Amino acid sequence: MTYPNETWFNQTGRNLIRIVIGSYFAAVALDFSAGVDPAALFAPILPYAMADLVGSTLLIAAAIGFMLGAGLRISALVLAVFVIASSLAQNFISFVPGNTSGFWRDLAMVCAVLSAYANQTDRTEVAVITPRPQPIRPRRVSIAARKDHTETAQPDSTFLRHAPGTRPLRPTGPTSQPG
Repeated sequence: MTYPNETWFNQTGRNLIRIVIGSYFAAVALDFSAGVDPAALFAPILPYAMADLVGSTLLIAAAIGFMLGAGLRISALVLAVFVIASSLAQNFISFVPGNTSGFWRDLAMVCAVLSAYANQTDRTEVAVITPRPQPIRPRRVSIAARKDHTETAQPDSTFLRHAPGTRPLRPTGPTSQPG
């Protein structure tokens, strides 16, 4: 059975997938699940306790922004760049051949994050709280619809004017109405 308007169903499914992926990264940031080490990116320049705090804070902030859909494209990009950079630092700074499985897991999760908005067909379907741009509706102004008003100011002498009720010798505008 198909419904005439299934976009609400598609959007709900994408939102649920986004929440599940974001909750995985939030669990990793809170050390509830195994995954990328958030401290790996900052460990060379900070003590490990401070690097873990900074990395976990950035990871949970990006994961929560991604789950809420707040600036979905930016939050997904920040989350993806942070995870892939941390995974590269964790797995390839001191390369051991067994470390590639962790990198591939992180790479697959980054692809899931980026595909969360990649299949959007309409800009207005991106997320629930993303502001939607207002459509531009141009105004049509017709010369024939204008009423002749008498001017109270002196006419400019640089323009050639004709007397009211008479036609100029040459046509001054388009001879046919478009459309």
